[in-house]
Formats: sequence, C-alpha cells, structure tokens
Amino acid sequence: MEGDMPLFEEPEGYFEEDPVPSFTIVERRKSPASKPLNLRLVARHSLWAHHLWNAARVLGDYLDDPNVSSGKNVLELGAGAGLPSLVASLNGASRVVVTDYPEDVLVQNIEMNIKENSSEAYQQGRIMAKGHQWGKEPEKLLELLPPNQKFDIIILSDLVFNHTFHFDMLKTCKTCLRDDGNGVVLVAFSHHRPKFVDADLNIFNIAKKEPFNFKVEEREKVIMTPMFPEDPGSEEIR
Repeated sequence: MEGDMPLFEEPEGYFEEDPVPSFTIVERRKSPASKPLNLRLVARHSLWAHHLWNAARVLGDYLDDPNVSSGKNVLELGAGAGLPSLVASLNGASRVVVTDYPEDVLVQNIEMNIKENSSEAYQQGRIMAKGHQWGKEPEKLLELLPPNQKFDIIILSDLVFNHTFHFDMLKTCKTCLRDDGNGVVLVAFSHHRPKFVDADLNIFNIAKKEPFNFKVEEREKVIMTPMFPEDPGSEEIR
C-alpha cells in the first residue's frame, strides 16, 4: 500500500445494498444481568466494518471479566464496532483506545458506540476513539496514556486475513505493548477462506521472529456458525 490509499477496492456495484448503518443488540453472556450492548454498524464498507465478527464476540466474552480487564490499558486495532473494547471499559479498564483506519465514518461510528454503551467511562476520559493506520507512527498512541505507560492488552479481532499488513499490525503491537513480559496481544480469528489458512497463520510466524520476538500461545478454539455460510470450503475450518 502506498500513502493513504484504501486497503481494499471492491467491484462496481458492491455498495448498492445496505446503504445505511444497521444496529445489533449483543447480550453479555458472562454478565446476563447487565444491560445488553446496542452496537451501530457502518453502512457497507470496503474495510468490512459493517459486520460484527464472530471473533469480536469471542473476545468480548473473554474481556467481560474484571479479573482480565480491570485496571488495564487496552488498545484495539481495526475495531469496527468496538465490541471487545467496550466490554473492557465496562469491566473497569483504566484507559481504552479504540482504533480503526483513520476515516471519519469509521472513527465517528466507534465514538457513537462508546457514547451509547460506555458513557460513564467516556465522560471520565477512560475510553476514546482514534484513527490509526497500522504501523504508521504507532508511538503517537502512547501519547494517549499517562506518562511512561504502555498498553497491557492489545486486541486484534479478525484481522489476520489482511495478509499484506501482518508486519504493520505487529509493528504497532511491538511499539505499544508493555515490554516487561506482562502484556498480551489477543488475536482471535476465523479462516473465512480455507485455501488461505497458511497465509492467515503466517502472522504468528512473523511475530515469533526478529524484530518482534513475541511468545505465541494458542489458548482456545470456539466453534461458531460461519460468518458467510454461502462461501466455499469446509464449514469446520471456516
């Protein structure tokens, strides 16, 4: 990618359907007594922010635990609707920075979801929406934290299919994650195109090598209905 060109280009006619934003209600399965989240999804978009991805639901469930999120600095990349970040803020995260590609329609949509679902944290300055292009001046994200702090948790929710940008994602993670061994990058994903499984997983090969040297661990597999049932390939893989 050169400069600030869009990450993807879609065929003519792609945007004729879904011309307006949509809304979806997300129940908090680990906190059933809590108020459900009302998420606004942008109108059909080339960066796929008009979907609420299965990976976001899984990470939202994981972060819906004060033992995981409370007191932590949290950064989300390519956030879309921002579900995992919102849940982290509702569980007492100290500072949550929710990012997506620096395009007004994406960042403003995140801010709407923050105000709707985590208004108290927003008013307290504990959660904010920002534009960020992966790998480009990631140190500026650290300016949003108190002095001499980094992020404890970084969220990558269904981003690994962006094969060309694995290095750039990891550059942001390496710059922004605390470097004392106590930080974690949470990566959740589906193999939407089974023929590209190896390309999806290559992000972990890159992460283990210089200049990143991350320790990679597989924590959990969750079986869910594929996002796009009509797509080709094994449903089990997707």
